Amino acid sequence: MTYKVRRLPILTMSAAILFAASAVSAGAAPVPYAPQPSVSGPMRVTTQSSPARTQVLNLAKGRSAVIDLPADASDVFVSNPAVADAVLRTPRRIFVLGVAPGQSDAIFFDGMGRQILNLSVHVEAPTDNLADAVHRLFPDSHIDVQSLNGHIV
Repeated sequence: MTYKVRRLPILTMSAAILFAASAVSAGAAPVPYAPQPSVSGPMRVTTQSSPARTQVLNLAKGRSAVIDLPADASDVFVSNPAVADAVLRTPRRIFVLGVAPGQSDAIFFDGMGRQILNLSVHVEAPTDNLADAVHRLFPDSHIDVQSLNGHIV
């Protein structure tokens, strides 16, 4: 028995893959574009009674967040410094910087070695400038610009 293999042109396959990925990530109907507000003040992170609970921080590459901790921190451990960096400015104020696309953990400890916060930092390629340009050129479109594994789709 012989089988025929049908090869699709690369553009057709790329379009199909992008459509499938956007359908999966979007879940349903496209959402109209709304500019994302810039974060200008400190980010408030609240912890529960169990310090093992992980909180997620999403950052664009080259962006930062200010985190106010509920207790004094004396030490921080960053699992992947090539992706994110954390700086103790004061015992309760931390700066987290997105260095490169990827994931890292930042774990904060008090003077007794107890864990204050476990922060999962997700750094993606920045999309805001491209999204603004697309929506400026095509104002009635429903194009959603996102970062996926360090690439813009």
